[in-house]
Amino acid sequence: MNVLKNSISTRAVGRDVNIDFLRGAFILMIALDHLGWMVKRAMAPTPAHFPFVTWTHLGWSSAAEFFVFFSGYVIGLVYIRTLNQKGLLLLGARAFHRAWQLYCFNIITWVISALAVGVLFDADLQILSATQFDRAQQTNGFDALANFALLQDGPAFFDILQLYMVLLLATPLLLYICRWNVVALLGVSLALWGLSQIKPDWTIYRSGNYWGFNPLSWQLIFCFGLVAARIKLFDWLKSKAKWALIIGTGIPLGIIFVLKALAILGWSGFHEEAFFGILGKQHLGILRIVHFLLSLVFLFSILPRDGAIESWWLGRETARVGRFSLETFCFSTVICYITAATVLTKLGIHVAVLAFTGVFVVASIYCFARFMEFIRSEPWR
Repeated sequence: MNVLKNSISTRAVGRDVNIDFLRGAFILMIALDHLGWMVKRAMAPTPAHFPFVTWTHLGWSSAAEFFVFFSGYVIGLVYIRTLNQKGLLLLGARAFHRAWQLYCFNIITWVISALAVGVLFDADLQILSATQFDRAQQTNGFDALANFALLQDGPAFFDILQLYMVLLLATPLLLYICRWNVVALLGVSLALWGLSQIKPDWTIYRSGNYWGFNPLSWQLIFCFGLVAARIKLFDWLKSKAKWALIIGTGIPLGIIFVLKALAILGWSGFHEEAFFGILGKQHLGILRIVHFLLSLVFLFSILPRDGAIESWWLGRETARVGRFSLETFCFSTVICYITAATVLTKLGIHVAVLAFTGVFVVASIYCFARFMEFIRSEPWR
């Protein structure tokens, strides 16, 4: 009965459970990547082994590409109705309102994270370094908050939402071009991306600050999402032979996985550092894009097309995380900070401890998604 109720509810709001599942899965991967990154940063130059495999370990792209793509995809599905029914001006107002919401979420998350690091853990130097709050320590708290509010500086993991804010502000123009001609949008987007490869220092933000995602580069992934929504990419993929898609994308992904494994194992014949320009994350190297596109088609192809995710408990829980992507992402940042700080100051770094804390972070995000669903249901009415 619960499964049937969930299925009916999902169809009622017109959501694709497979898309929500993928969004949720990659938010969980982002959380594990963030937790592992902080632990490894604190233990440099001899980092501990983090016992979780995320998409970052399987190739050249990461969960971040999926986060940005699906943000564009959902925007393309939802905001096109505003453009068609209300016009460009009100679409701009809606996009600005959403960007403002993200900005407020980012500020609130920063304040909670700063209190957690500064109060719960007494501003431990190791934790400040691991979270990159040590840069804020060079100024007083109000100046640090002001710098963050002005998008000039901040701790780790906040820059992807700032990227999303910038992309939202550009959404009215991008979506207008997309509605007119998807080829034109791709042409403009590829030109901007190409410019960012030729002149990586030419950015919309001040050189030398902490932005880890160049908006001029990453808008390409966002535009891919807009175009995918416009041309109904996933409906088209469903109409194609499933095994042909799996084999056609799985073989090159397997080759890339072997190259990645050899690089991790230190094989002298392949060093990723030598290919930083075409593998780099900040400016979105071409090989990252190729790996992401192959991964996108492969993952969607292996997902069940008969609603099986709705009947799978873990699938429903993961899809719930995807439905509340903004809230769960912000929560994951806070819980990763607290968990990493606890490991570094209280528990010690051991594989068993890291495994337990990784499971704890994932379980906490699942619980928070359930809490958000409870709040959204307005039980007080």
